[in-house]
Amino acid sequence: MKQVSQECAHSPTFSVIIATKNASCTLARCVDSVLSQTFESFELIIQDGESTDGTLECLATYDDPRLTIHSEPDESIYQAWNRALEQATGEWICFLGADDYYWSTDVLSRLHPHCRRARQSGIRFVYGSIHAVNGVPPVVLSTLGKPWESARQRFVHEMSVPHPGSLHHRDLFHDHGQFDPSFKIVGDYDFLLRELPRRAAWFADGIIIAGVSTGG
Repeated sequence: MKQVSQECAHSPTFSVIIATKNASCTLARCVDSVLSQTFESFELIIQDGESTDGTLECLATYDDPRLTIHSEPDESIYQAWNRALEQATGEWICFLGADDYYWSTDVLSRLHPHCRRARQSGIRFVYGSIHAVNGVPPVVLSTLGKPWESARQRFVHEMSVPHPGSLHHRDLFHDHGQFDPSFKIVGDYDFLLRELPRRAAWFADGIIIAGVSTGG
């Protein structure tokens, strides 16, 4: 990743990364949920895998300086994330699926003080809860995300934190490298195993961060 001074006034607080491949049916909802955030210090990076279904045409309708779009072939979502990480300049980095979306317009605003307090405590991974949803309009099937005291007991055996509802301090990628692109799934869990067995995570209690569509 780029080395970015934390004192740089032009560096955003959050980098939101979305990897896409033929996601035209759901992408607009995801993008709109990010661009409508009331907390303005963020950038949105979309890494597309050369979609052919109208995804790029959908993205062409947006005119927002906070949004950047890259399209090139990739072999996995983790390779796409790694490429987007090379462009990211935010202090905290989060990843949304193209069929996920922020639950409310104040998600980043509510997360910001949690991120600040976590950093002051030396914690580099922040997460909250997500709703697993299905259908249009969405029906909430379940809510995922428990306090770290509970989640950490299971973490060495399974991914017990909801990745679409999490934020990674950029230092994690400086210290641990990037995602292993050979994984088709669980690459997020593989990455966090380099950090969380030895260090704590911060749970943003009371915040529903994202709606996550079932089925992937």
